Amino acid sequence: MLLEQARWFQQIRDDTRFLAMLPMPAMRQALLEMGRRLAAAGVLDTTADVYHLRLDELDRIGTWPPPPELASELRERANRRRARRAALARTPLVPPPPAQPPGRTHAEVLLRGVPGSAGIAKGPVRVVHGSDGFAALRNGDVLVAAYTSPAWTPLFRRAAAIVTDTGGVASHAAIVAREFGIPAVMATADATTRLRDGQEVLVDGDHGLVFRPRH
Repeated sequence: MLLEQARWFQQIRDDTRFLAMLPMPAMRQALLEMGRRLAAAGVLDTTADVYHLRLDELDRIGTWPPPPELASELRERANRRRARRAALARTPLVPPPPAQPPGRTHAEVLLRGVPGSAGIAKGPVRVVHGSDGFAALRNGDVLVAAYTSPAWTPLFRRAAAIVTDTGGVASHAAIVAREFGIPAVMATADATTRLRDGQEVLVDGDHGLVFRPRH
């Protein structure tokens, strides 16, 4: 009985994520409209600054325009959080693990990470930051991302290999890469900033390394 239930839940794993994400576009549009109005009222510098405010803070706006004291408080919080986010922009999400390149010189090793899926593959880099970049991935590209989720699964059919900033052997990218039989290197910390589109790399999923190909 438990095994049957486990198999059933595995089948609907991606469906639950899809259904949970359905309200997101409407919520995003509502927040952007709030941000647009706050920016027009001089409370925020830009529409996108609304993402630096919490929902409970936005709920405090009971009259329009917001009273001067509340407007000043919201502006100060948004500016402080935006500056904090900018300061952390280049901070790695995880520290890269130590690794020794097997039979390679130090100069050939571009990135060190955690083995996520076995195998070796070579191809041009394609850095994808979100769904707006999905269409740019071509057959044989090395998909480089901060992390992946079920929505990214169709990309694995085109990719020659996967390299991520975060994750481990049980992360979505590693599991799906193994299902598709392509190499994956996880937790490189900064692959999305150190690699560039079109750059040729060799991905070693056995040792968790990304190399500069030998010519």
